[in-house]
Amino acid sequence: MRLRAKTAGITKRVHAHLLRHSWATHMYVAGVDIATLATLLGHRDVQTTFQTYVHLADETLKRASMRNPLVRQYVSPSETLQTVKDVIENLRLLQDERFEYKLNVEDNLLYFQLKVK
Repeated sequence: MRLRAKTAGITKRVHAHLLRHSWATHMYVAGVDIATLATLLGHRDVQTTFQTYVHLADETLKRASMRNPLVRQYVSPSETLQTVKDVIENLRLLQDERFEYKLNVEDNLLYFQLKVK
């Protein structure tokens, strides 16, 4: 794994347990509740899972609150624009050769074009 990481230009320390942690992080961020995640990970105590992944709650709560129009009305339009841009970029469409897309933000306008190849 370390050799592959080095070849890929990854400078962080890489180990097998990192794959498990990354998977669990993605599951939690995707909305899997902490008790289910604890069971999937084989943790005897849900508190172990909670302590490991609670730092992700801030971003998850922020995204969830943006879905509520009563909250969203107090968020600046430029912040909403940035959030939309981040969501699109997190789809990692550049890495999917089935799609061609353009994303551009200028003068408080977001231009997004998605084409299936």
